[in-house]
Amino acid sequence: MNDARAPLPPAAADLPSELEPLDAAPTDLRGLELAGRLIRKVDLSERPAHDLRIVESRLEDVDASETELPGAALRDVVVTRGSWAGANASSSRLERSRSRECA
Repeated sequence: MNDARAPLPPAAADLPSELEPLDAAPTDLRGLELAGRLIRKVDLSERPAHDLRIVESRLEDVDASETELPGAALRDVVVTRGSWAGANASSSRLERSRSRECA
């Protein structure tokens, strides 16, 4: 039997053609919104980041291990490498996001 209601494939992240580099993350990540950013080799580990929003951005080699991320939202994000081990992401949302080579 052929099911006409099969799920659609995931939509690709929609990133702008140019991204503004983020060299270092602010100390307080709670409620922060990062949009249109290239976030490369930034250490976010073991920090509170409740309600953090990252949109239309690329994360490369970011360490978010043991980060507190409840209520966070990642939309149109590509994550390459890095670590998210032990991150608490309860009640968080991922939309049109892709990850690869992450721990």
